[in-house]
Amino acid sequence: MREQPGNRITSKGWTGGPRGVSISAPSAHPPDQLQAGWGPVEDSSPAPDPLALPTGHSYRPLQRPHPRQAPLLPPTPFHPVDVQVEKPSPSLARITVTVPAEEFQGEYERGLQHERSRVNMKGFRPGKAPMQMVEKKVGSELKDGLQRHYIEQAFRQAQEEHSIKPFNNPRIPKDDAQLAEDGSFKVSFEISLRPEVVLGDYKNLPIESELEPTTEDSVDRAIDDLRQQHARPEPAGEDGLKEDGMALADVNFLFGEEVVFERTGLRLGVPQAPPGIDQASWQEALIGKQEDEQFTIDMTLPDALDKEEARGKPGTCAVSISKVFDMLPPSDEELCKGSEVEDMQAFRAKLRGHLEDNAQTQEQTRQETTLLDRVLTDARCEIPGGVLDEQAEVRLEQFAQELEQRKVPEEERGAALEEQRPLARQEAERGLRALLVVEALAEAESLEVSSEAMNAELAQIAERNGTDIEEVRKYYSEQNMFQQMAVELLERMVRTFLREQAEVKDPA
Repeated sequence: MREQPGNRITSKGWTGGPRGVSISAPSAHPPDQLQAGWGPVEDSSPAPDPLALPTGHSYRPLQRPHPRQAPLLPPTPFHPVDVQVEKPSPSLARITVTVPAEEFQGEYERGLQHERSRVNMKGFRPGKAPMQMVEKKVGSELKDGLQRHYIEQAFRQAQEEHSIKPFNNPRIPKDDAQLAEDGSFKVSFEISLRPEVVLGDYKNLPIESELEPTTEDSVDRAIDDLRQQHARPEPAGEDGLKEDGMALADVNFLFGEEVVFERTGLRLGVPQAPPGIDQASWQEALIGKQEDEQFTIDMTLPDALDKEEARGKPGTCAVSISKVFDMLPPSDEELCKGSEVEDMQAFRAKLRGHLEDNAQTQEQTRQETTLLDRVLTDARCEIPGGVLDEQAEVRLEQFAQELEQRKVPEEERGAALEEQRPLARQEAERGLRALLVVEALAEAESLEVSSEAMNAELAQIAERNGTDIEEVRKYYSEQNMFQQMAVELLERMVRTFLREQAEVKDPA
């Protein structure tokens, strides 16, 4: 599978959602807790497009995968259970489910019979193993699955019978979900309720266009950029490395005599000095260099080095050049052939069209982001504290993993996490607020994500990654990512709606 521009491919799959404000449904559950419903989905927004305009704030709660545990019981519906719902506050509901002993035991025995018919036990044909042996092997797991089924049933009933709108899935420590001595099952759990969202004005919002015309100068600059991007390397001559050339080299940063950074086969260019090196000094040192030459240059060691005591201190950059190239830009004929046009006049016209389309897309994205930011600012809603705390903790866990991957010393991680904690909570609040406001606006305007739109998005992701749509569909299903895709598509619909409803004024 290959990576395409504008996408990033994870270790096992694709990401390909819309650009712009990126939001996702809140959900995260520690592994020692039972949960009703599916676990959280992975973030599926793409890597930033280098040609896109900045999109403002990012409203993306960090999440972690948590696969749903497969039940042992056969998939048959249960009878309604006794469900009681209390609302201690407008943002909280306490749900209590009670299952009589005879009903729970009856379902448990039915489950044992089902398992007996398919379990393989040494010395017995399927369906002939003694029930005591079957119960010893699968009884505990079967009871856990049965409790989970009743919790899910109660969760659905509470929503249907009491018209509650939960903001997260139930989180129930295993110790709280136990059978009583008489065999009955009773458990209470709390869920945060979706707060009321009061939208401000969102139609006919005024916004000034910043779209600039595509000029001949901008076409000329784009052609120059294309020539640089598609230049091919040729061995340099006697003059050595030129200002627009490229060298392959091994680079070491030294702190005293100690190497604190080393890379082999780096591509070096004159216009961009390594961090911590004066650009004028770098240019003077590099121009004219030949293959197999070596040189050193003073520098200030970067702050991102693994060795903490070297960060920001004076150091030395040692460069050993292996290859030197001139970069030959494509000719007019090669540009025309690559774009399948006859001459440069047609090439310029085609390039102008691409520039105009790109400028229009960037301007629309800017308008949508500005309008959505305005709607989010004007809306009023109170985020449930429990959900906000949970999402902030998930973000901190993600940050802790990043610190570990960067090999930050363990003694430094605690301080870094505490420093990040206020920001994590702030970003979590923005993300949850964006989710609530987008869904409220979509509901007010009857904007819904259709199955056709979902299929079209899957097809685009498959095309961008050069694979089959069914392979993408399977991956999204296995990773429980369809909910996140629907949220992103809904966001895209809301953004488009706001832009189309806005009063766009020409530049002053």
